[in-house]
Amino acid sequence: MRLFRAFFLTAALMSAGALTFAQDYHGSRYQDRDDRRIYQRGFEQGRSDALSRRRFNPHSSRYRKADDRRAYRQGYEAGL
Repeated sequence: MRLFRAFFLTAALMSAGALTFAQDYHGSRYQDRDDRRIYQRGFEQGRSDALSRRRFNPHSSRYRKADDRRAYRQGYEAGL
């Protein structure tokens, strides 16, 4: 009886952990896709400014979230 109870308790804890991990994984995946798109926009703008010999001027202020602004600025700097 003790072994049976311990087995089910272990199985319940492991499955709860797996479900929690899966939920976080998919939630962050959506955000990463958004950040990649914003990074790409920054990269393209930085590349365009570099080819046109314009001065360093990332327009990251159009994004409200800090992670979006960071992604844009990193892309812009990479495109230079």
